[in-house]
Amino acid sequence: MGGIAGNDLRRRRLRARKRTPALLRECPMAQSFFLREQADRCRRLARSTSDTVTQERLFKLAAEYEAQADAQDDADEEAPAVRYGRRDEDDD
Repeated sequence: MGGIAGNDLRRRRLRARKRTPALLRECPMAQSFFLREQADRCRRLARSTSDTVTQERLFKLAAEYEAQADAQDDADEEAPAVRYGRRDEDDD
């Protein structure tokens, strides 16, 4: 009989997204939050491995993610505020 073998289910691998989620493209605050989460993930992975080369690379990557998040936060603070909504006639 041709059914789904148990081995077929175990062979599937989860794949990382290849595109940036829409929320991160539209909201800069979400971008810096995402970068900080990635930095935390790298630090966790570094602490869980016994290979010193991998630890060093992961800690370096975490530092790079933090630097990108800080730069994003600085850019967000310098950006002018955008007003959404209708403009009132009395504001002329």
